[in-house]
Amino acid sequence: MSDNTSNISIDEWITGESIPFDLDSSASLDAAIDETIAELGDAVELLGFGEPLHGGEAGTLPTYIFAGFVLTSLIRPQDTLAWIGNVIFALVAIGLLIATGNRVRKLE
Repeated sequence: MSDNTSNISIDEWITGESIPFDLDSSASLDAAIDETIAELGDAVELLGFGEPLHGGEAGTLPTYIFAGFVLTSLIRPQDTLAWIGNVIFALVAIGLLIATGNRVRKLE
């Protein structure tokens, strides 16, 4: 992964870091997955592609919270405002999940 990401656009970052593959070729997709796992190194023992809590009512919201922190750490780790924005989004999202859960339980 590049060390100089503070002065590039998101499109330039994606172009430089992406691993191209052909969806019509299982060999191409397998090679891209192998390359992705190899770049992660030995520190990762289990890697899941997909959505946590798939099928759950609130499955995507925790994914967005997690992705915000991961992307900030990869793209703009020194950007304090981005980190603050992630924390505010996470707190509001969790608050909405709790409020929605309480509301649904009252209606049942």
